Amino acid sequence: MTDPPDDARSAPAAPARSVRVAGLGLTVVDHQLILPRLPGPDQKATAAAASVQVGGPAPTALAQLAALGGPPATVLSTWGDDADGRTIEANLHAAGLRFDADLCRTAPRTGFAHVWVEARTGRRSLAAVRPDGTSLTSERVVNAVSDVDVLHTDGWPGAAAVAACQAVNAAGGWVSVDLGASEKPAELIELAAVLNLPAQAFPRLTDARDPIAAATALLRRGPRLVTVTNGSQGCWYAARLPDGVESGFVPAFPAEAVDTCGAGDCFCGGLLFAVLDGRPPSAAVRFAAAVASLKVRKLGNREALPDRAAVEALLAAHEKTPADS
Repeated sequence: MTDPPDDARSAPAAPARSVRVAGLGLTVVDHQLILPRLPGPDQKATAAAASVQVGGPAPTALAQLAALGGPPATVLSTWGDDADGRTIEANLHAAGLRFDADLCRTAPRTGFAHVWVEARTGRRSLAAVRPDGTSLTSERVVNAVSDVDVLHTDGWPGAAAVAACQAVNAAGGWVSVDLGASEKPAELIELAAVLNLPAQAFPRLTDARDPIAAATALLRRGPRLVTVTNGSQGCWYAARLPDGVESGFVPAFPAEAVDTCGAGDCFCGGLLFAVLDGRPPSAAVRFAAAVASLKVRKLGNREALPDRAAVEALLAAHEKTPADS
């Protein structure tokens, strides 16, 4: 099976198509409105545009991985046998993602979110109804990942996600975890080889006063690469190498944001691609930052996902900024 490189300083090669990747996590249908401004309490606003899209950290990351030319991936989630569920299935097919209907089509109703996007700034407000994940028992999820080399998860649905990570690690694979801002099982940190979290989450997880110190502290709990993202403010990282720890800061690529929804998910998809591609830590994080920058420049959860050529062009157009070690 494939491992995240401890010291990948050689020229990167395309990710092996034989690598078996799965994503476990929440899947919802986003009902998105584009507004001139985000309304406050008791205020109204008229939308300039509307769309129905498929969202969720894991499926969006896997869709981004596919758009970059990564290996085919399988989505492990739940949705209902309803109109929104059929929207999800059609979307996954279009993105080249696989799923097992007997496992996934088991929720009483499909989860959905209302997403308001401010046209001028790309800022968003979101409210969601989560699907019922009780059908994703630990036994069923462990069975579903029995032949998986790499698992990417947002930690949903709790104990089953932990069991899936344990099973993949025990079989010789590795795990990528997107912790997000909400509380997740602490065991996920120890089980992750690649760990991503937003800057607002690290004070809850460590006693560190800055993102570099937080990433380094989390590294000691098991991961090989930890990234701490803060949108347009950039990303901090720490990585374990054979000769010690590398840490640094990767600034965000300048972008005029029109839709920030899913940018962090796309960052994770880009990071997963770069790690599978054999890129060293600073280059992998920089690649992921370029993916996120390109995503926010366009509207949409799928239409805005950049391909590898666009990412490489953006990287080439900007001189590499040395990481602060």
